[in-house]
Amino acid sequence: MGKKSRNIGAALEVKLNFVHHRYRNMGRDVTRTPHPVKRLPYKVPGLRRGHYIACDEARTGADYAATVAGWSVRFDAKATQATRFALKRVQPHLAGHLDRCEENGGHAALLIAFNQDAWWTPWSSLKPLYDRWSSGDFQRGQASLTAQDVSSLGVLVSNRWGAVDWWPIVENLLELKRDIAAAEMRTRACSEE
Repeated sequence: MGKKSRNIGAALEVKLNFVHHRYRNMGRDVTRTPHPVKRLPYKVPGLRRGHYIACDEARTGADYAATVAGWSVRFDAKATQATRFALKRVQPHLAGHLDRCEENGGHAALLIAFNQDAWWTPWSSLKPLYDRWSSGDFQRGQASLTAQDVSSLGVLVSNRWGAVDWWPIVENLLELKRDIAAAEMRTRACSEE
C-alpha cells in the first residue's frame, strides 16, 4: 500500500475515532480491536528505557466491534483514492472473521470509502462477489468494485468526509433483519398448523 493510500486510510480512521468517541460519550458500545504485537529482541542505541522495537504478531479480524440494538457488529474500514476498490484488499483472515460473525448471528460489514464518500457495505451483500473472486471464478473487471458498484451494495454514511455516522444506518438495517426473521417465524408457524 502506497503512502497516499495510507494517508487516506489514516484520514478515515481519524473520522471514525471522532465519531466513536462521541458514541462512547452517548453510552454506546464501540471499540477498536487491538492488534497483538511481538517485542523484538533487538538492541537499538539511543532507545530509552521502557521503549522497544515491535512488530505485529498475528493478523486479527475486523478492526472495529460494537453492540448495536443487542446485535454483535464487526466491521473493517477500507479507503481508496483510486476509482476502484480491489477485492484483494480483503485479506482471507478478515473474510473468515466476517463470515464467523455472520454465522453466529451477528452483523458484519466493510466501511468502504472512495475519496470522500463512505458506504456501509454489509458482508452478506459483498461476500458472493468476494467468494467468486477468491475462487478465481471471475471475469475481467470483477476483481474490483467501482464506487457505483459499492453504492448498489451498501448505504452511504458519509459524503465529502463529513462525520462517518454509521450507527443510525446499522440500527435501521438490524431492525429490518429482526422484522424479516419475525415474519419468517410467523410464516413457518402458520404453515405448521
